[in-house]
Amino acid sequence: MNIRREMTDVELCINLVPEAGEHYRRALDVMFAYPDYAKTQFRIVVEHLTSMLAKRFQVEIDQVALYDAINQLSASQIIDHSLRSDLHAIRKAGNAVVHSQGTSTAGSGESGSKEAHGVGDLQSAVDARKTLVGIFESMFLLLNRGEKLPAITTVEVGDFTSQQTLWKAVTTMGFEAKMAAGLILEAQSMAPINSKALLIGYSEDVHKNTTVRMAAELYWAATEISAGLDRFSFSEIHLKGGKEACLFKLANTEALYRYGQLTFDKNEGEESHRLGVKALEIAATRGYPSACALYGDHLRQKGQFEDALAMFEVALSRGEITAYAGLAFLHLEKESPFYSPEKAEQCLEDGIARDCHHSEYLLGRWLYEGKELEEDKERGLKLLEAAAAGGHGVAKNYINFCVEDRFAKMLQQQFLNALPFLGPNTDAPKQGRNEPCSCGSGKKYKKCCGA
Repeated sequence: MNIRREMTDVELCINLVPEAGEHYRRALDVMFAYPDYAKTQFRIVVEHLTSMLAKRFQVEIDQVALYDAINQLSASQIIDHSLRSDLHAIRKAGNAVVHSQGTSTAGSGESGSKEAHGVGDLQSAVDARKTLVGIFESMFLLLNRGEKLPAITTVEVGDFTSQQTLWKAVTTMGFEAKMAAGLILEAQSMAPINSKALLIGYSEDVHKNTTVRMAAELYWAATEISAGLDRFSFSEIHLKGGKEACLFKLANTEALYRYGQLTFDKNEGEESHRLGVKALEIAATRGYPSACALYGDHLRQKGQFEDALAMFEVALSRGEITAYAGLAFLHLEKESPFYSPEKAEQCLEDGIARDCHHSEYLLGRWLYEGKELEEDKERGLKLLEAAAAGGHGVAKNYINFCVEDRFAKMLQQQFLNALPFLGPNTDAPKQGRNEPCSCGSGKKYKKCCGA
């Protein structure tokens, strides 16, 4: 390692593991606008750091999830309890992003609530970064015993505003600029709608769809730039199978995944849908964990159950805990050779054991409703409440609207509030003042509509 007396946290990250530098820098670039994404990138940095330590000290962790890899380093006495706790804290912060969103991965078909500042809680991302810088410092001392820790300066993360980021993407041909702008737009497309609105207005829906399309176009531009086809002549591209084959072979994996996850289930029959499915497939084939889980669920819905199972297994081996939910859905497919409600429940139990609140929500809902699994409302409600307490947005909404009927009660109250302004119904039969009111409120007519 090139030891200097003064370093920024970015330089220290790159010195520890060069491959992690790209993820750490991109996290800082979009942290204000997309805190959740920053936390997922911090988790990837931890994966690189853990892998580096395992190779350095010859600890076998190949095909082991991050949770187990960290514990193995601790059991081998490579890291102390404090560093182990910090590594797990970043792992959980990255995992929690999926849970708080109530991800649609694994066929849940649900989207969750978002915080007002960008997508995710900014303060939690700031705290995660502080923890990660502490991990950098601990690992430096671990790898350079006897050396004094350099003076570390944390790079300032300004709020670079969406306009500045988008302008840079428009005026430059850089891969990072396109990715950052795509992330900003993706985050804006997930911004919360007015919480008091009962229905999403047409203009809000148009804005959301337009923003998603713009983000997808920027991600696609990033894939083309990263493929670097300018290096080849037309004849060379032809010999390599054509432009599209070359592009999918050479493009950046994350750019492919992010384009695919925005387009693979949209507008079937259009070119963007075809390219999205292919992009997601390529990213999954390369072992990108999130792509494996998402593409596995796509295969499940297409009835390709064996291939779906293989994808979910790869995703789990790489620490993608959302795949537990995907496996659960697979085991509930009655046409599947893997049909087994018992195994579906066990998959979700395994996910809960790995701090997966989405698994907690799904198991709670299935037990509460008694459709997919045998009904157990008491246990189901406890799981739903635990998922909601863990930040799972859909679990909170489910409790409010389906368990406690708050939505129905709110509609009823709004209707009752509007009744005095509707005027008398001249066609209605006459009511006695002491009779139950015909509006169904349960009150006497003189205390209700006749007041």
